Amino acid sequence: NNKQFFMISFLRKIYYNFSLYNIIHSTVLRKFITRRSVPSTLNMMSNNYITDDEFDFKRFQSALSSKYIGRCFIYRKAIDTTMKVGMREADEGCPSGTIILAELQTAGRGRIEGRTWSSENKGNLYFTIVLHARSIDGFFKLNFAMPAAVAKSLEEEGITPSLKWPNDVWVGYQKICGMLMQTSVSGDRFSAVMGVGINVNEDMTESNTASLKDAATSVFCKLNKKADREAILARICNHLESLLSLSLPDIMLNYLKYDMLVGKRIIVKPKGFESQEEYQAQAIGYNCQG
Repeated sequence: NNKQFFMISFLRKIYYNFSLYNIIHSTVLRKFITRRSVPSTLNMMSNNYITDDEFDFKRFQSALSSKYIGRCFIYRKAIDTTMKVGMREADEGCPSGTIILAELQTAGRGRIEGRTWSSENKGNLYFTIVLHARSIDGFFKLNFAMPAAVAKSLEEEGITPSLKWPNDVWVGYQKICGMLMQTSVSGDRFSAVMGVGINVNEDMTESNTASLKDAATSVFCKLNKKADREAILARICNHLESLLSLSLPDIMLNYLKYDMLVGKRIIVKPKGFESQEEYQAQAIGYNCQG
């Protein structure tokens, strides 16, 4: 009814406007704010799917130096996909830099339509970030800035990452991170919703999915020790905010430091031109639109 809708809207405004570091968790306010959120599947799952190693918000906050990215934080133990919540939050005008993080996704998606992203609760990072921009150029900046921010954070962890266009992060010939971006335009407001999945503490050699054992890796697999998820995500937020303050050409220079395709022979499969056969070429670089 109208009174209930007004109350929810009123509480959301209080939540967004007066909290510098917002965590939607097990509070009375959460009941109202998240009433229209995607239903959590946690109660339908066995405890075997949920570990006690939950995301530590205080440790994340202590490592966070950004002004707005990561300052609004929505947490779920289990969800179908953080992207769905991210799109809803973007449409409802959440603060720019809002992060939605889940320990487990039941319907994680890959960038290519039809592909899924394995999202078991094994100490990885599955999150979506919402950013608002003044123009469509903000989309292009984010497309280069986010993978560069992830690469910088992993490098500081002791990993040697490389970027495969458009936004996959690899270590050697194995994938460690994938991303998916969706956009929303409403009037003069441009919103980008970027979903990110990073293999952090999962032992990929023990994966139940045979194809992942060889094709994917994790920070744990490369360093042979458990990594601090909170510190990794905080560094990503810090680097992303710093990168987005730069011009697009400067952001691209940061991206190219980790690029793995420029100068290599590649196979081009024209999208939208099914009648045109794939062909070989040499990657020489990217323009501002990718």
